[in-house]
Amino acid sequence: MADFTPSKSNGSASSTSFRPSSSSSLSSPSLSSSKSDVISNVRESLKGAYSTVQQKAQSAFSSSEEFVKAYPIRTVLGATAVGFLAGMIARRRH
Repeated sequence: MADFTPSKSNGSASSTSFRPSSSSSLSSPSLSSSKSDVISNVRESLKGAYSTVQQKAQSAFSSSEEFVKAYPIRTVLGATAVGFLAGMIARRRH
């Protein structure tokens, strides 16, 4: 079991310190092995999620780049409108 002990620092504020126990069951090879299996599974899952997000971001970037190339006037007018509205909102608040 773990040991939680209150301690006082500088005589006024109290804090709690945590000291894990040195039980042999916590350091058994089977528990260590299962922890490393879980960690490797999580790591692989995160790598897969990262690559999926990266592919979707690249796809979105390329499709937006194609839109800008196909409709440059619309894009400039849209950006101008958004900037104008943002400026009006910011001006109104001050």
